[in-house]
Amino acid sequence: MESGCAAGAAEQASRANLRPLTTEGSSGGVVQELTQLEGRRDRTYVCAAVLIGLTVLGWAVFILTVDRRGLVPHREREFCCTRLITTLTEVSNMSIAPCSSFHDFACFRRASIEQLDITLKNLLSDVVSPALHGTARDPSSEVLYLFHSSCTRTAADTGFTLLEAVGNFVRTLRVYLPMPHADMLTLLGTLQLRYGLMVAVNTSFTPGVDGSPAMLVLTALDAASVNEYNIQLLLRTFNALLNSTTTLKDIIELHRDLAKSASRALPASTDWDRDALRRSSSDKEVDSTSIVKYWKPLLVFAGVLETAYPFTVNASDVAARVLRALTAPERRPVAVAYVVLKSIEVLYEMEFFTADHPPESPANAQYCDDKTESLGALWAMAIYERLKSSRRNVYLSQVFSLVRSVIIDQVKRIVAFNKDVTKVRHVLEDLQQLSFTEAMEQAAAERPPDVTSVYWSNVLAVRAHTQRLALKYAPVDSGKWWTLHSNGLYDVRASVHETTLYVSGALYSMLPKGNDTDVVVNVALVGAHIANAIWRKVFTLEALSKDARARLQRLKTCAINQLGQKATGLEYALLSISSAADAAKGSDWYDQMLSWGNTKLSTSQIFYMVYFISNICASRRNTMTYNETLTLGRWYMRRLPDFMAAFECRPLPPLLDDKCFPTDASF
Repeated sequence: MESGCAAGAAEQASRANLRPLTTEGSSGGVVQELTQLEGRRDRTYVCAAVLIGLTVLGWAVFILTVDRRGLVPHREREFCCTRLITTLTEVSNMSIAPCSSFHDFACFRRASIEQLDITLKNLLSDVVSPALHGTARDPSSEVLYLFHSSCTRTAADTGFTLLEAVGNFVRTLRVYLPMPHADMLTLLGTLQLRYGLMVAVNTSFTPGVDGSPAMLVLTALDAASVNEYNIQLLLRTFNALLNSTTTLKDIIELHRDLAKSASRALPASTDWDRDALRRSSSDKEVDSTSIVKYWKPLLVFAGVLETAYPFTVNASDVAARVLRALTAPERRPVAVAYVVLKSIEVLYEMEFFTADHPPESPANAQYCDDKTESLGALWAMAIYERLKSSRRNVYLSQVFSLVRSVIIDQVKRIVAFNKDVTKVRHVLEDLQQLSFTEAMEQAAAERPPDVTSVYWSNVLAVRAHTQRLALKYAPVDSGKWWTLHSNGLYDVRASVHETTLYVSGALYSMLPKGNDTDVVVNVALVGAHIANAIWRKVFTLEALSKDARARLQRLKTCAINQLGQKATGLEYALLSISSAADAAKGSDWYDQMLSWGNTKLSTSQIFYMVYFISNICASRRNTMTYNETLTLGRWYMRRLPDFMAAFECRPLPPLLDDKCFPTDASF
């Protein structure tokens, strides 16, 4: 009992000693102190984070600035030398780079592009700027950028052939911009490259008359015009076109055939005589019985050749080899369509010119334009669709539905002249079933759209890729505007003597001969060759005086410095081709520097870009008259050396002054 009481007393004593640490009066001060401590801690964290962020940002700015300083000269030189010249060459010469068809498409089909919220104004920057810089500026240009970058990347990669680049381009169009069938045909109609049979063979068909034999004449591509560019184009094309059994030996033999004709040693004579001899030597005709055996039944079936008519084929060695290769089953549809179209074209031509149309009739001129462009475009479509379409059978069936519609339309035109071609029409209605049955069966799962003459009208609307310039009579002293004589200029010679314009073999195939002394020149093609020639000349600095070289150094340094970091000043220049021409009328044309942001370009630099790009668009919109084009072309030829000199980029001494001057050097 006593022990229990003692334990209770001890417990009470211990409880008395356990007093609280804080009283009610002091608890509020402690909480406030803790809050202050937490606030100071948070501020410390924030300050530390800010300091860390500023440090990181400072280092980033420093690194980027140092890196940018090192990259700007390289980027500017790359823009000057590589991207600009490559892009302009692509724009101006489709036979060299099929990717330029994108620019043609962008100009000609601007209404369709505007549906993508790309106006005509920013079309210029969205087309040109991505091409020069390889970047997309905004979401609307992403589509355009994908088109062009995809094409140029594959074309520049040595692992791809030109046909593969074109195929990649067309596939990209289909993936990123689904278009109505008519628009796709119009687009493909602009891809008028000389691939396939048209690369190496010129074809003509002469129907038999009064028992005389009908003749299919096949001649090789003008050997004198086979330069470095189209030799490579020809070889790459044949490698893709011929079947898998084609060996390297076959390709080498083909190359040798062309090279032998082009480089045959001839007696000393004028360049023009040698060109004529080369052309005649490359057209040596040989009879090919195997070709006759294959092609005659096709022509008879198509109704363009009577069974009883004798039929012969005259073909050069190269042409015969190409045509034999095209007899393989997998290429039969394309070959059949081409020969039948050529034959119908001849029949139509015979009937047309027997009608009441004088030779100078505008109807004749319009017919020739439509015939050349439409059939060429159709053949190009057939080649591309057959070889490279990712949905080959569907699109192939559409293309040859178009072929059938076109042939029937052509026959109906012949019928309009009261000629009895009913048999031809009925036979041609079944043309598609001859060679395209398999393709149609495979395409049955996806019903192709109906193809009518409306689609063909869209193809006919596609005009020549570039503006043509007619060089009429000019005295010799005026001829120097476009004369670039020998002495290292690569395969580019054109001069005027008395009333005749003479050109080298490299330009011969580009010059359709007209009446009298006129020669129609494809300015963009000629310009590309001349620009390339001058470019090589400038790089080697040959035939330049010491003073000219010094001025050239100042020019190119100035061009690099004045281009600035962005080099996007093309937008204002491309808005109007006439603005650059107007700015250059005065004697001080070269002193005028046009500004856009931090970028400055001389008039000569602007005009070169404007001419190749905007002139194509201007010809589409019919905003330039014939005389304006003629004047502009001559002016352009005179200014070429100045531009090329300004963009000849190499390591240079410091700029001596802050002005740009043109060079007087004559090449």
